Amino acid sequence: MLNPTWANDTPIVVVCNTAEAYTSFFDPLLDRTIQAQSIFQVHTSSDRALFWLRSAKLVIGSLPLHHLAEVNQRWGYGHTQYCYPSTATPSLCRDILDTPELLQTIVSYAGESRAIQLIPYANTATFYELVNRLQAAGLTVYLPESPDLGNRWLRDALDTKLGFRSLLAQCLPEGAEHMPLGFGAVSIHQTAEIVSWFLQRARACIVKTNEGVLGWGQLVFQPGAVRSPADILTLLQSQPLLNHTSLVIEAYIDSPQHLFPSAEFFVPAPTVGLPYLTYVSNQLFCHGQFAGVLMSPDLAEQPWYNRLVTQGLHLAKALQAMGYVGHFDLDGLVDEAGRLYLLEVNPRRTGATHVHELACHLLGADYAAHHTLISQTAIATVHHTYSALVQKLQPVLYPRHGKPEGVIITHTSNLASGQFGYVAIAPTLIEARSLQQYISTNL
Repeated sequence: MLNPTWANDTPIVVVCNTAEAYTSFFDPLLDRTIQAQSIFQVHTSSDRALFWLRSAKLVIGSLPLHHLAEVNQRWGYGHTQYCYPSTATPSLCRDILDTPELLQTIVSYAGESRAIQLIPYANTATFYELVNRLQAAGLTVYLPESPDLGNRWLRDALDTKLGFRSLLAQCLPEGAEHMPLGFGAVSIHQTAEIVSWFLQRARACIVKTNEGVLGWGQLVFQPGAVRSPADILTLLQSQPLLNHTSLVIEAYIDSPQHLFPSAEFFVPAPTVGLPYLTYVSNQLFCHGQFAGVLMSPDLAEQPWYNRLVTQGLHLAKALQAMGYVGHFDLDGLVDEAGRLYLLEVNPRRTGATHVHELACHLLGADYAAHHTLISQTAIATVHHTYSALVQKLQPVLYPRHGKPEGVIITHTSNLASGQFGYVAIAPTLIEARSLQQYISTNL
């Protein structure tokens, strides 16, 4: 099923406020250089908003990008427009509020109807300030992916590890049985004590920030690797991303087969309809950080698939009853014995919403039954210009040989730093892997 904004003629304005969703995570980073680098990396992920929803839309991101013409001309988004502030801060909505030209761009895009559908990456407090400003400018602002302001706290609560653990225990039958054993800690010293407790019982554990992003702010402890509680504390204190007052310590569950399934759902307002599944993927990680996803018809045949989807739909209905509106994904892990563990939800558009909506745009809503897609968000390249990158990838760019397969460049705002992102599309997993191999050997 597709988001209702696909069928609505009201102009769509996308505000890809990605870094804004994580300001509380970045604040404790005392090293401003590390903080700036981290925020820039998150900003670059906003390029994917070009592939959200339908072609006719205005996208506002934080950084200049290089592939808009290709997106418009080659991949069928001829009516997508893009703009960005002259100086990017962690808060894109604040940047828009402080830039009269961007505000006027939105007002002008509304046209004679004086109405827009405003679609955020995340429903932050500053996003609602932007809504108020646009309404004060005389626009009617529809929010098909946003809860009422009075229910916004629910998004914030869900966007924490501890909030998820509480939610799962309350909303899902036997929810606690699907979570790894875990505890919350309010200080680094208490965290060290809990880690020591796990290790004394010969159990590996993982320390996570209560509010995290892309797998950052995690540290695994294995039995026998650390000698004393003092050593544990020293190691924790050496990690700048763990300088948070709220941490979560969980039993570490290994997945030797690298199965990290994720299911995304859309929760409309109750008057619009029932929640529904958008996509299922296997998340890909590199050095513990989120790197992309795999979508394949084979996933639907996996033993964990029906349980993940069923649990997610049950959770989606509970969230709708509580007042939540918008996307969320339910992330899990499958251990060596095939048991599914549920780890967290992300209450916003997610790391593969663009892959799903791109596939719907190019291949049809039933793409998951007949095509495999692999996304990568930050692949290293020696080609720091878009023209050089395209020249190298020309033989495999979508559509390849006139067929619905090939590579689509999705991220270019990080090209100057030697990275880019893409989605590989093919009829089979073997062919999709072949496209990946071509990229890795030519870049």
